[in-house]
Amino acid sequence: MGKVPFYYMGRGGVVDPSAALSQYFETGGSPRIGYSNPKLDELLSAERQTFDPVKRKKILSQAMSLITEEAPAHFLWRHQLLFGMTKNVDYRPLPSERIYAWNIKVRK
Repeated sequence: MGKVPFYYMGRGGVVDPSAALSQYFETGGSPRIGYSNPKLDELLSAERQTFDPVKRKKILSQAMSLITEEAPAHFLWRHQLLFGMTKNVDYRPLPSERIYAWNIKVRK
């Protein structure tokens, strides 16, 4: 199991969880929690080699079930992205939930 008593981490919008799961839960992926499980390593490796979205989702579901069962980390909450608008600002939110100033236009 993990060796760190508490660690808070966050990510922006995640379209594909593969990189985050690998970084935090695959053996050798991160020294942060010190977690290692050969079965999870196999699932994450298989997921990266699968291009069929239905098969990938099934493998990721199995991986998340294993992570949930073993609880090397606890998912506390999801931040909600909130922002305000006014009539003189043109802005279209990005699917990635990232906000870039170059994407915001102020009308005079």
